[in-house]
Amino acid sequence: MNQLFADLQELIEWQLPIRSRYEGLYRILVAALNQSTRELTIEFSGTFARLDFLCRELSYKELHPTAYRQICSFRSRCSHLSQLTDDELSANCDLDVRALCEFLAKLINEPLPDFFVPYLKFDYPKLTKKSLIANSLRCFISGISDNGISLTGPLGEDFLLPWHYAVNEHQTRDLDYLRPMIRVGTQLNLVRPWEDDGLLLAEQVIFEPDILIDITSIVSGFGKNGKSVYNYLLNLLEIRSQTSAMLLGNLAGQMLDEEVRAFGSGHLPTYVESLKRFFADNALAIVACSDFADADKRENFHENARRQQQNIRNIVHSVFAQDRTIKLQKVILEPSFYCEMLGIQGRIDLLQSDKHVLMEQKSGKMDEYRHTHEKQHYIQMLLYQAMLHYAYHDDLGRELRNDDIASYLLYSLYPEGGLLKEAPAPLVLDEALEMRNQIAYLQLQLSRGEAKEILEGLTPEMLKTEKISDKFWEQYIKPRIAGILNRVQKASAVEKDFFYRMLTFEAREHILAKVGTSQREASGFAALWNCTSAEKREAGNLMDHLQIAGIEEDMRTITLVSCAPDMDDAASLDDNKTVLPNFRKGDIVVLYAYVAGGDPDARRDMVFRANIAAIRSDGLMVRLRAPQREIALLKPRSDIYWAVEHDFMESSFTDTYRSLSSFLEATPDRRALLLGQRDPRIDRSLKLQGNYGTFNELVLKAKQAQDYFLLIGPPGTGKTSCGLVNILRETLISSEKGASDDPASGNILLVSYTNRAVDEICSKLQKMEVPYLRIGSHLSCAEEYRSQLLVERCQQCRNEQEIRQMIESCRIVVGTTAAVTGGSCLFNLKQFELCIVDEASQILEPQLLAILSAKVDGRDAIRKFVMIGDHKQLPAVVTQTERESEVHEPLLREIGLQNCRQSLFERLIRTNCGNSDIISAASPLIYTLSAQGRMHHDVAAFANHAFYSDMLREIPLAHQQRAIPYRSNRQDKWSRLLTTRRISFINVKKERELGVATSDKVNQQEATLIAQLVHAVWLLFDENHLTFNPAETVGVIVPYRHQISTIRKELEQFNISELPQISIDTVERFQGSQRDIIIYGFTVSRPYQLDFLTNNRFVENGQIIDRKLNVALTRARELQILMGDADLLRKDAIFAALIDNVGNCI
Repeated sequence: MNQLFADLQELIEWQLPIRSRYEGLYRILVAALNQSTRELTIEFSGTFARLDFLCRELSYKELHPTAYRQICSFRSRCSHLSQLTDDELSANCDLDVRALCEFLAKLINEPLPDFFVPYLKFDYPKLTKKSLIANSLRCFISGISDNGISLTGPLGEDFLLPWHYAVNEHQTRDLDYLRPMIRVGTQLNLVRPWEDDGLLLAEQVIFEPDILIDITSIVSGFGKNGKSVYNYLLNLLEIRSQTSAMLLGNLAGQMLDEEVRAFGSGHLPTYVESLKRFFADNALAIVACSDFADADKRENFHENARRQQQNIRNIVHSVFAQDRTIKLQKVILEPSFYCEMLGIQGRIDLLQSDKHVLMEQKSGKMDEYRHTHEKQHYIQMLLYQAMLHYAYHDDLGRELRNDDIASYLLYSLYPEGGLLKEAPAPLVLDEALEMRNQIAYLQLQLSRGEAKEILEGLTPEMLKTEKISDKFWEQYIKPRIAGILNRVQKASAVEKDFFYRMLTFEAREHILAKVGTSQREASGFAALWNCTSAEKREAGNLMDHLQIAGIEEDMRTITLVSCAPDMDDAASLDDNKTVLPNFRKGDIVVLYAYVAGGDPDARRDMVFRANIAAIRSDGLMVRLRAPQREIALLKPRSDIYWAVEHDFMESSFTDTYRSLSSFLEATPDRRALLLGQRDPRIDRSLKLQGNYGTFNELVLKAKQAQDYFLLIGPPGTGKTSCGLVNILRETLISSEKGASDDPASGNILLVSYTNRAVDEICSKLQKMEVPYLRIGSHLSCAEEYRSQLLVERCQQCRNEQEIRQMIESCRIVVGTTAAVTGGSCLFNLKQFELCIVDEASQILEPQLLAILSAKVDGRDAIRKFVMIGDHKQLPAVVTQTERESEVHEPLLREIGLQNCRQSLFERLIRTNCGNSDIISAASPLIYTLSAQGRMHHDVAAFANHAFYSDMLREIPLAHQQRAIPYRSNRQDKWSRLLTTRRISFINVKKERELGVATSDKVNQQEATLIAQLVHAVWLLFDENHLTFNPAETVGVIVPYRHQISTIRKELEQFNISELPQISIDTVERFQGSQRDIIIYGFTVSRPYQLDFLTNNRFVENGQIIDRKLNVALTRARELQILMGDADLLRKDAIFAALIDNVGNCI
């Protein structure tokens, strides 16, 4: 019997309560859909999209119309379980089981097993036409004809949407522009739909609504040159320099927030106080801004800023006070909205909590000739208004008409007449939503590799869609457009291939980050509404049932405590309903309220964007991006719960797109180097200035390399403590001894992918007692290094000149690649002799391009770079499949670029080995560390042989030579194992209890044994009079977060305070860590799960390298204990070899 049918039969036999039964049924449907679409390159945003696609592929609707309607209804019920009663679910359950098992039979092309035949006696209801009662209707396109667009509704209904129709007596809808964009399977949202004479009509039609488009992106499509979706594209690729006007806009926004918060407090912020806060948060951008180098421009900035503060103060304290519509005590600052209905998202500057007032601030000029708004600003406000009108309700639950929303544009440049009350404009809104649809389609085009066709054919004149003065066009607009296009169109053949292939790769990552992928459960930002709360909790992506316990004086740090009800495990599909949330300190999140007893849904109301400040045993603390006034919403209330989910940062992708443009703007020499068009230079005349013992050869090779150097650091070889530190020391010593007029001399940039690695670099710098400057935020930085943050160092500076001097005088700058890329204006202030990239094997090429491509006065801002990593450990996280990211362009394959998911580090290794997978020790640009000081020889043996061709050797340190250091008088099996075996394998077969349902991601037997082992380690350390340190003694690696929660629950039973503090995590989280003892629980109990364990492999020199297993096996210093189902694991050759290598299974 197929495993899906086996699981379904098992679920039915368990006789679970009705809700748990439906959770299980839905999980089987999702698993079937994911398995059937896993290898496809189509973008699916959720279960509905996959079900529709597969039904079309099977002609299921045409061949089995009643079964099709029932499976659609079943999916819809599962998506709204919290809104249905137990009686409603029970009334439909037998029919839903029939629909599911019949659908599975067609999907896997197998006859229905005998067990399910009795369900065929339940007759499907006759097909009836249902009336539409919906504010918005999600449909799939099932056909396209001259008559219109054929649609399938969420319950399987058929509709026809005509190309042209009247919305009302003033508006018509012309959908012809959608013709080139749509195809069978495209999703549309029909907003405010109605039926008329057999046709389905709607006020608005939204193309692929799960691709949320930021309102500022929509506005960018409307330029001085006219309306064009290609305005958005060029804006995406434009390399921007920070200007004083941009900075003034940011400062004016801060001042508005300050004045609103200060209203009624008795203290108004002075200009100096406001400026100091602004400088602390924007120091790098300010001092790097060329305008601030000019004394007159600098003074002009301060003059304008003082004027804006006074204007804002007057408006808030005088004008607002006279306008009875505006209630400052109800004002919320910078709330965000995710409007799936219209496919848009945005952040409003100022909103009244009842949503009857919204305001958007602009620091620049209005249309002074007509004393009215600029069109771009007006469109932005209209889109905010449309969100509130269509998708939200006021504080009393009433729908919001346009007349109910007082919409303002605040031009804070003007002392009088700057507050414009605006009226709706339906026709202009239609233009804006049409632009939104075109941008969503353009993003899909980019992800499908169509950028070259678009950009190569574009000319500046094609973007001139409105009449504009010839002088303005020729002097300002056209040169800007031509500059962006020429950068791409005049590149060399290999540069174009690289640019377009990487653009496609990043655009596809961008789309998948929005809509998700079947490779990962509850993935993509659209999971916020496409996945049920149960699915999101299961993936660890939702923390709900939270209540506000308090908010600190800064009105931005909120403490939330969990009020989650205890759940009966026997009534749940999982052994542990409380899955450990997948959140970490510093994560960007959204925080939103929902009615107690309801289902959390980020679309229903405003959300607050925040960072996690701390994770606590009873909840968490979050820090809002925008401080608030004391408003009722943020006060503790028993009738309101709060939820936290992961946020999506559009800026991370826009930074990457611009990095690709930066590459085309890099010096010809750097472009040629990175694309293998010239050989890297080596100066063998250079000698060492310092003595580094056994590392002299490494440091000398790194010094003689004039362009780049690659250091491979296998586990435990000290790639940071020895490799990075010694190369850094030699560079500092050489710059001190040698006189040079090069402004880069002695300046060193240290970057890494993760903040944890940057913390480790900082620890080494502090031991060296060398001054450094760290780029980043407080929450992403360990407390002991925060004093070196730029934001902290700026507190000691009185003005921008002192900040500039402080930055210029500091020789070492440290930060993550993301922080340095986001602050690339750093290169306007400093040039660097050397950039050392740690964790280089985890960084994708586009993520490094802005740093490596930076130039100043025609020279590379970074003269040389050293990359440190290990391509045999876990690589960068990539969402698309290996087949999708594969490179086919011959010119790129010639330079070693085989797959976009590979790091630049890995490509350069291949380039220096003649595109072979055999690394030559003789290469002058590559050095592999081989002396490891972490693992005992026996612990390292398998990984050393299987993945490193026996090249690793012990230093040796004392713990690598001695016998097992633990002794015990206990005679139990765990004590014997821990005192006699360096590496062990414990054979555990998962047992399934009748009537107790468990997820495949939970293995209760393994969890119990792992907890017993951890307890045995604690007893052993106590017996040996050793200190049990949760951060150093023992760690547990398992593949699933469900299993982490189950193990923690088992540990609680021992009532020992240290045990819950140990690290229990996935292998991805353990990379870079070590413990004395590591327990690795494989957890898996079904053959299909082996794919997940083995999904990170490649071949080098004829060896299969399993990166995930390599990391898991190289974290332990003293003892390694493996646990799993030996028979199942032996189905994989590497796992079988591992078990055989360990020897006797216990």
